[in-house]
Amino acid sequence: MAVLANDLARPSRWPVLDGFRGLAVLVVVGYHAVKLVLEAQDLVHAGPAPLALWPLGLGKFSVDAFFVLSGFLIVTAWDRRPEIGPFFGRRIRRLWPAYLLSVLVLVPLLRPATFGSAGDVFLLLTMQGYLADGLTSAINVPWWSLTTEVHFYLLVPLLAPLLHRRFARWALLAGACALSAWWWDTGHELTGTAASLLPGRLPQFLIGALIGIAVREQGLEGLRRVVAGSRWTARTAVAALLALGLYLGANGTYHRRDVALDRWIEPPSALFLGVLLLHLVVREEDGGPTAVSGRTAREAGLVSYSLYLWHYPILAAAVAWLGVAETPAMAVPALVLGLAGSALVTWASYRWIERPLLRPAPERRPVDQPEVVPAR
Repeated sequence: MAVLANDLARPSRWPVLDGFRGLAVLVVVGYHAVKLVLEAQDLVHAGPAPLALWPLGLGKFSVDAFFVLSGFLIVTAWDRRPEIGPFFGRRIRRLWPAYLLSVLVLVPLLRPATFGSAGDVFLLLTMQGYLADGLTSAINVPWWSLTTEVHFYLLVPLLAPLLHRRFARWALLAGACALSAWWWDTGHELTGTAASLLPGRLPQFLIGALIGIAVREQGLEGLRRVVAGSRWTARTAVAALLALGLYLGANGTYHRRDVALDRWIEPPSALFLGVLLLHLVVREEDGGPTAVSGRTAREAGLVSYSLYLWHYPILAAAVAWLGVAETPAMAVPALVLGLAGSALVTWASYRWIERPLLRPAPERRPVDQPEVVPAR
């Protein structure tokens, strides 16, 4: 653990972002762990869910949090050095090596027939697996969000200049919200593509980007009066997220077409997450403690990308191996085994794959802070 201690001690503009990311990935892991056990016992069904399962809806906001944080950091990185070559070089170095290792290990183990399709192999190697129906879900469910993430990267050089113009930014956000509603309702079906591709998630990235721009352009003095002047701002955002999460859990599924509010769930969830993120940043600048300042959350934030890449298939394997479907009493041992295996593989991936690229030698120019771990 000395490696993590050293990495946490490195200078950082906003250490709170590590904790925000870490809390999000821990929620992802917990959500997937419970969901895999419930699915093994055939307790998850479409339609209204029993009261005990309503809290599961809260876990679905973790991916929203990752996308909001990504918008904050990625547009910040582009503004700091708006050059296409270095920008995409950093993105590739950040995401692709650890991801490639997971592909080379998991595809032969879980779906070796994939190698028989040159198209599927190409999509996986370029992080575009979510474009093929059922491809990522058959191997490693969390991979889907990397496709959406990469698509946002491709748009950043075009979107960033608009986000710095007062009228254009709000017109762009309004258009993104309308696009998201249409996409979740009928757009993805008309195009024959997945619902969580960028058109459905764009408001989350843009709200995060606008928060990052507000912090840099206005400084934190003006924002303190709006956000950190009262803790009720954060409390209201948390209460709203709790209400939306329980609503989703009560419906039992995500984005049901027969529930009108589901089409509009992305913009408000992103807004409340963005307000919470802004509150944490301002609170940290004021020197006050935050809910994500703890060492555990920050350490989880450092290793979150590797944890994202590996936890789901390891948990699923443990649940299947210990026969949770036939013997519900094995659920706890399966989760303990799966979590322990995930932690071990995560540490190895971070220590020997991610870290050498994220912590370059002193004579080299440091790369950006790790920006996001989208996962679900």
